[in-house]
Amino acid sequence: MARGAPDDSNVLSSENLYRLDDLSELAVRLGSIVDYHRSGNVVLMDDFGSGIGGWYKHWAGAGVEIHGVNSESRSANLAARLYSGPAGGNKAGIIKYLPPLAVGKVGICLAFRLNSFVDKLEIRLDHYTLGQLYRYIVAYHPDTENLTYLDAAGDEVPFADVGELRAFAFVFHVVKIVLDLSAQTYHFTNLNRVEYSMVGLAPEPLAPTGDVYDELYVICWGLAPVGGEAFVDDVVITQNEE
Repeated sequence: MARGAPDDSNVLSSENLYRLDDLSELAVRLGSIVDYHRSGNVVLMDDFGSGIGGWYKHWAGAGVEIHGVNSESRSANLAARLYSGPAGGNKAGIIKYLPPLAVGKVGICLAFRLNSFVDKLEIRLDHYTLGQLYRYIVAYHPDTENLTYLDAAGDEVPFADVGELRAFAFVFHVVKIVLDLSAQTYHFTNLNRVEYSMVGLAPEPLAPTGDVYDELYVICWGLAPVGGEAFVDDVVITQNEE
């Protein structure tokens, strides 16, 4: 029986068919990784199925490892593995350079899994304009179980207590951060389907460089003696967000 759509007498009696009007839902059923908070227009999506060759590596300290790995992933065959090395204070990250995003609300969505020696996972957007560089950072701190943002004074300020994000194998957490580039403010962070308002919170303004582009960082900071390890997958960047 066809449910919610015309019965054109081409449906077998043993089948139940349901109408599907949401094209984003259709896209997910056909394999799209845009399966979380599906608002906005997609600018970039990367499931790392072909590795991390489209990203620059960003690190500090000895023993850092940054590469694609097939031992743990959320969707395709690979995820990005960021290992900070055994010393405390080390970091391992990836960078994506982007042409200027549309002035308005933009979204950054990704999935991640952390080991027990991560100091923080940092998601950062450097928004370059002719008149100013704006630095947006949202970070998760496992020790305090808080989300923090980088404020206009350059300080990390807690804005949400999200609890422990368990590090069981193959359990990926999903976060979407929406920024308002027209007002130059944060808008909200949605972590594991819970939304935390950031309306009116300002990023750190820095000296302009004369360039106009956007730069996305995902950085794992580690703790001694083991070092932080983060698996990152299904990165989606959107513009024209609600």
